[in-house]
Amino acid sequence: MIKKLKLEAFGRFHNTSFPMTQTTVFFGPNESGKTTIFDAIAIALCAPTKGKKSSEWEAIHKRYEGFLPPEIETTARVSLDYGKFFNFFAIRSGESSIEFEEEKNWLSDMRSRLFSGGYDITRLSTRFTNLVESRQKDAYPRLIAECEQELQRYQQEIKQLTDEAQRYKNSLELLQKTEATLKEITSTLEEKLSRRKKLQTELEHLEQKLEASNIQHWIKLYEKYESIRDDIARHYAGLEENEILSLENKAKEIEKTRTTLQQDIAILARKQSTLQILLSQIAHINEEIHTREREQKKKNTLAFFLSLTSGLFGLLAIASATIVFFLSRIPWYIGIITGSVFFFMGILTLFGSFLVKKDTLTTPLRSEIENAYQEALRENLIFSRPSNWENFCQDIAKLQESFSALFREKQQSLENLKKTEEEFQTSYQRFCFEHNVSSLAVARERLDELKQKNSEMNTILHALETHPLRDKSHTLEEQYHHFKTRLENLSPTDLDSAKNAQQQKVALKNQLVSLEDEIQKLEAKKQQLSENRVQIRTELLAMETAMQAYAAKKTEAQRLEKRKEILSQEKQACEKILAIFSEIENKQASVFTILAEEVKKEFGDIFPPFKEIEIQAFSEEAIRIPDATATRRPLKYLSRGTQDLFYLALRLFLGRKMWDDPNTPGLFLLDEPFAALDENRTQIALKILQHFQNLYHWQYIILTKDENLVNLFKTWPEVTIHTLSRSLL
Repeated sequence: MIKKLKLEAFGRFHNTSFPMTQTTVFFGPNESGKTTIFDAIAIALCAPTKGKKSSEWEAIHKRYEGFLPPEIETTARVSLDYGKFFNFFAIRSGESSIEFEEEKNWLSDMRSRLFSGGYDITRLSTRFTNLVESRQKDAYPRLIAECEQELQRYQQEIKQLTDEAQRYKNSLELLQKTEATLKEITSTLEEKLSRRKKLQTELEHLEQKLEASNIQHWIKLYEKYESIRDDIARHYAGLEENEILSLENKAKEIEKTRTTLQQDIAILARKQSTLQILLSQIAHINEEIHTREREQKKKNTLAFFLSLTSGLFGLLAIASATIVFFLSRIPWYIGIITGSVFFFMGILTLFGSFLVKKDTLTTPLRSEIENAYQEALRENLIFSRPSNWENFCQDIAKLQESFSALFREKQQSLENLKKTEEEFQTSYQRFCFEHNVSSLAVARERLDELKQKNSEMNTILHALETHPLRDKSHTLEEQYHHFKTRLENLSPTDLDSAKNAQQQKVALKNQLVSLEDEIQKLEAKKQQLSENRVQIRTELLAMETAMQAYAAKKTEAQRLEKRKEILSQEKQACEKILAIFSEIENKQASVFTILAEEVKKEFGDIFPPFKEIEIQAFSEEAIRIPDATATRRPLKYLSRGTQDLFYLALRLFLGRKMWDDPNTPGLFLLDEPFAALDENRTQIALKILQHFQNLYHWQYIILTKDENLVNLFKTWPEVTIHTLSRSLL
C-alpha cells in the first residue's frame, strides 16, 4: 500500500506531498493536476519494460523529462510491468477494457498463472483446424501433381547441363595438377633458397676469419674508438639527462599552472559580469521600491492632514451647533450629525493611511523580482528560492565580495607564477650558456647525439674486447702499440694465409652466382604456373554460375522427391495433431469455467447478470453476458456500461491473481472510472469495489472531477480526500 506520494519538482507540483490511506480520492476540475498525479504514481510503481517500449510509456517519460522523479512511501516494495499495470491495476480516462493481444509482454505471465503450460491453446487450435480443413479438400493432390511436374522439368534441365559439368570437372582436375606441380616447384625453390642462405652464412664466416686475421682492422677500430671518446670529452662534457628532464618538467608545470589560472580567472570574470548585471537589476528594483515608499509616505502625510482637518471641522461643526441651539433655539442636531460625519471620516482616513504594508509596494515589481530570482538560479549563484527580497539582496552582495576576493587571489597567484617563471628563465638561460645550446630542444638533440656516440663507442669497445687476437693481459692502448709494431713486421707467410682465405671466398661467391641462376629459373617457372592457375580459375569462375545452377537443380530435384513423400504423410500428421488439440481444449475449457464460476461467486449477488456469465476464451466474442431481455450476447454487443462493469470485475479478479505477492494487498489506480456509467450502474460499481476491498483489503486511488462521486466515497471508512485546484502549487 502507498502511504505517501512526494513530488519535489514534478509537473505543476513543487515541494508537495499527499498522504494516502485505504481509499484516497483526488478531486478537482480539469487542468488541476489529476493526470500529473496519475503519471507520477505510474512512473514510481512501474519498472522499465524489457524490449520495445510502448508509445504511451515513452510519451509519459518524455512529458516529464527534466523533472525530479516522484517518490512514494510504501508498506512493501512494488515493481510492476508497464503493460500489466495498465491492463489490471489502472484505469485511465475511463478506459476500463483489457487488451488481450499476442504481442503484449505481460500476457505470458498471466497465462502461466491461469493455464497449465502457460499458453492459451484456443487460438492456435482454431487457426490450425482451418488450415487442415482447407488442405484436406484439394491442396494435397494438387501439390503432389505440381511436385511431379517440377521434378520432370528439373531432370530435363540437368540432362542439358551434363556436358558443361564434365568440362567443369576436367578443368578442375587440370587445376589440381597445376597446383600440385606448383607446390613441388615451390618446395624445390625453398630448398635452393635454404642452400643460398647457408652459403651466405659460410661466406660471412670466412669474411670474419679474414677480418680476424687482419690486424689492420683492429687498429682501425681502436683509432675510431679513441676519436669518438675525444669528441665526447670536447663537446658533450657535463650534459646530463636528469637536468634536461627537470627543466622540461618545470616548463610544463609552469605552462599548466598558467593555463589553469587563466581559465579560473576567465570563469570568475564571467561570474562577476553576471553578478554586475544582477546587481544593476537589484539596484533598479530597490530604487523603484524606495520611490514607491516615498510616494506612499507623501500620501500618508496628506491623508493625515486631511483627516486632521476633517476632525477639526467636525468638532467645530458640533461646537457651532451647540452655540446656535442655546442662542436661537433652532434644530441643533443637524450640525451635530454633520460634524460627527466629518470627524469619523477623518479618523478612518488616518487609520487607513497607516494600514498600508511594505509588501504591497513590491507587488507591481513581482515579475522583475521573479526574473532576478530565476537568473540567479540559472547561473547557479543560489541553489534554492530565497525566502524574501532582502535576504536575496544580501546573498548577492556577499557573493560579489566573495568572487572579488577570489579573483584577486587568482590574480596574485598569476603574479607569483610570473616570478617563478622569471626564476626558471634564469636557470634556463644559465643552462643554455653553460652547454652552448639555444634551447632545450637543441639540448635534447645534443643529448641524443651523445647517447648515439656512447652506443657506437661501446659497440666498438665490445668488438675490440671480443676480438680473437685480443690479449686481456694488456690494456687496449698497449695492445694497439703492439699491433702497430706487428703490422710493420708482418711476414710473407701471413700474407699467403690471407690470400688463401681470399681464394676460398671467391669460390663461395661463384657457387652463389650459379645458385642464383637456378633460383631465377625456378621462380620464372613458378610464375608461369601461377599464371596458368589464374587462367584456369578464370575459366572455372565463368562456368561457376552454370555449375551452381546445376547443383541447385539437383538439390531441388532431391527436395521435390522428399516433398512428395512428406505431403503424403502430412495429412495423417495433421489429423493426429487435431486430436491432440481437441484433448487439450477439453482440459483448458475447465479453466474458463472455473474463472466464470469465481466471477459469479464474487460479484453475482451485486450485479445479477454476472450469475449467468459464460467465458470460453479471452476475447469479446467468447465472453457472453445476459442483456436486458435475459439473452446471452457477446460482450462486444452489450452497452458500454455493462462492458465497464464486467471489465471492472475482471480486473479485480485477475489483478488479485497477477499481483506479485499474493499475501500482500495490492492497489488499483482509477482515473474517472465511472465516466460512462449512469447513477444506478455507478452504485453497482461502488458496491463491487467495496465488496472486494472488504474481502482482500486492497488500496484504491481515485481521480475524479465528479463531486457526487466524491460525496459517495465520503461514506466509506478510512477515506482521504485531496482537493486540487487550477492554481499553481
